[in-house]
Amino acid sequence: MTFHGDLVTQARRLATLDPRRPKQANLRRAVSSAYYALFHCLVADGAKRATTAGSPVQYLVQRRYDHRTMKEVSQAFAEPRGWVTRQGVPVPLELRNVAATFAYLQDERHEADYNLQTRFTKPRALEAIERTEVAMARWSQVRLTDAARLYLLTMLLGGPRK
Repeated sequence: MTFHGDLVTQARRLATLDPRRPKQANLRRAVSSAYYALFHCLVADGAKRATTAGSPVQYLVQRRYDHRTMKEVSQAFAEPRGWVTRQGVPVPLELRNVAATFAYLQDERHEADYNLQTRFTKPRALEAIERTEVAMARWSQVRLTDAARLYLLTMLLGGPRK
């Protein structure tokens, strides 16, 4: 199994570990793992496309992806307009879903990791995991499209300069 696949499996295990009274630590780590599953899925694919197969440079490319930039680009692709539509590449609904899910998961991860005032519930954690699984399945459907290439490239480099 892939690393991102392992992260989804871990997230589900953590979310369902305590049947009666789930521990906040397990629910929060489950949400965080769900986010990182989609993050690593996209970053690994982007690095593979930017380099030759098996190149040691892949790791360097993976390290250049920035969470904030990835969220900003994802928000732009979730509801395409402006610079995204000016590229002349139609954005499939599946890619819009992936992008919207990435932005949602990053917000959820920030809540889980940094806001201890927020109480997480098992259904909330499971929703994050399910949305991750759906996004990863949709990614596999669109990953070879021009829109997906544009998405990966702009997540790496950022959108156009103003």
